[in-house]
Formats: sequence, C-alpha cells, structure tokens
Amino acid sequence: MTNTSKDNRSIRSTIRYMVYGEASIFKEWRRLTKFCFVGLSGVGVGLGSLWLLKEVAGLFYVVAAVIAFILSVANNFTWNRIWTFRDRSQGSEVSAILGQWFKFLLSSSGTLGVNLGVLTLLTEVFGIHYILSALCAVAVATPMNFLFSTFWVWRLSPARSSKSPLQRSPELKSP
Repeated sequence: MTNTSKDNRSIRSTIRYMVYGEASIFKEWRRLTKFCFVGLSGVGVGLGSLWLLKEVAGLFYVVAAVIAFILSVANNFTWNRIWTFRDRSQGSEVSAILGQWFKFLLSSSGTLGVNLGVLTLLTEVFGIHYILSALCAVAVATPMNFLFSTFWVWRLSPARSSKSPLQRSPELKSP
C-alpha cells in the first residue's frame, strides 16, 4: 500500500468520524436540536400549567411558575432520557434513573433562579405580561440547561470517553 492510499484512508476515516462518530460536530448539533424540541414541549407544559394555575386556580404567578417549572422539568427529563441523550442513558435500573433524575432536577433548579429572576424582572419592573416574560426566561435559561445536561447529567462515562474514536465506533474502521 502506498503512502498516498494510507493518507486517503486516514482522511476518509477522519471525515467519517467527524460526521458519524461519537464526538461528531453534527451529532452535537442534532442533540442540541433534539434538546430544543424537547424544551419546546416543556414550554408547552410549563406555560399551559402556568396559565391554568394562575387564571383557573387563582395562584400567585410566582407560585404557579414554580409548580409549572416542576411539571416542565419532569416532561423534559423523560423526553431527554428517551430521545435526546438515549445513547448516554445509564441503563434502566431504578437507581440509575433516579440518579439522573436527581442530577437533572438539581441542574434545572440551579437555572430556576435565573428563570424566576428574569420572569420577575420583566413582569414587575418592565410591566411585560407574565407569559411573555416566562418565554424570555426560558430563552435565557436554555443554553445553561443544555450545558448542564450534556456535561453533567448525561456525560459520557470515563471508560467510554477514554477509548479511542475507533474503539468507541468500530463500524468506522476502514476495511
């Protein structure tokens, strides 16, 4: 085999890994897209719950927002586990699911402060309707939630991430 054909194989293998491999640029964009779609479903759950709890149940909008947030987090955890981070879920044992749920709840609670801060600021100080303020709060919190989810809640285990790209993705090996 000539040096040129080895170089071509190496280039093909590298490109294939970048496109289809575990650390693929496109894979992370797809993951972010999925995360945003899941987030949109969470926005629907959250805003629907917020409206029902405030307008129908008569709760104060901040109390209603906290309850709606919890319902939205439960929705997002379920869909992210099933769809967005399926390849990183740590099994179906109750302890693994509860561990991920706790991490997800903790990371989401961390961004709840940001969420409520933006909601209160926009509603109380700037007089913006609470639903529009809630949408703005979600837009501010989404990047933080994605980073927490990717690098903490559903991070790759050390055993998987320490392997070389071809060990992780044997289908990418050249013939």
